[in-house]
Amino acid sequence: MGNYGSFEQFRQRYPKGKRSDNTWGGRLEKIARAIPDRTAFIQGERELTWSQFIERVNQLANAFLDLGIKKEDRVAIMGFNSIEWMETYFAASRIGAVPVNVNPRFVPAELKYLLEDSDSVALILEEDGVERINQIRHELPLLKHCIVLGGKAPTGMLSYDELISKYPNSKPELSWKVTNEDFAFLFYTRGTTGYPKGTIWDGETRVRGLDIIMVNAMAPSGRSRKAGKETTARGGNEDAGILRMIGVRHSCRKKLLFLDKYYFALYCFRQGKVRLLQFLAVC
Repeated sequence: MGNYGSFEQFRQRYPKGKRSDNTWGGRLEKIARAIPDRTAFIQGERELTWSQFIERVNQLANAFLDLGIKKEDRVAIMGFNSIEWMETYFAASRIGAVPVNVNPRFVPAELKYLLEDSDSVALILEEDGVERINQIRHELPLLKHCIVLGGKAPTGMLSYDELISKYPNSKPELSWKVTNEDFAFLFYTRGTTGYPKGTIWDGETRVRGLDIIMVNAMAPSGRSRKAGKETTARGGNEDAGILRMIGVRHSCRKKLLFLDKYYFALYCFRQGKVRLLQFLAVC
């Protein structure tokens, strides 16, 4: 991997690292199972539910497998915010490949550096990036597949829409396991000088990072001076909305259905029923 060597030297071990609950594939399955008909993404006039999203993710994941993309292969995404960006991110993650963010404004020299440094084997790009990639592709022997978003792809590249339409929306069958300890994202960030630097994230830190955001959002907001008791700034509807975001829904009897003990502890912490140390002990 570029100047970094093998991913293995960065691997962290966790008490439950061999599980797959803190992978994007595992989380996506939980969400799609809990709230399949809820809106997942909106882009202009386009709108996808969670069930539609996971189906498209599965189609692309199956396409990646057919292209020979395997666990820990890097899949670069060069585009602005879009539903396809998210589909690519989750599809790569679902099969254990590693998404790599690429600034769509980069010039050829910057693109060459990043794609070479990351050892990317596939690149998803928008149409306006085709010419820039063609200028440097002959210098990137590891880059086997270029997939173009929107419209028809030029010779030597694949069309995203045509590719995804050829594959089933069933869950991809893998000959390997994707776990919490596996590498989930290669994020390139840059300062004011020099080329971008790649930062390595595994599933445990990347996916659970979202949980930390939820903890902060759901934490008791403080004590009311007037009432002298715990109060929150949110109403019940907002609480329910946050719970749905992390994989919790209301049943027809208006009881909360929790997907695992972590979310139950999170809800209790939000309600002030457990202290922070008790919450962390459960998690």
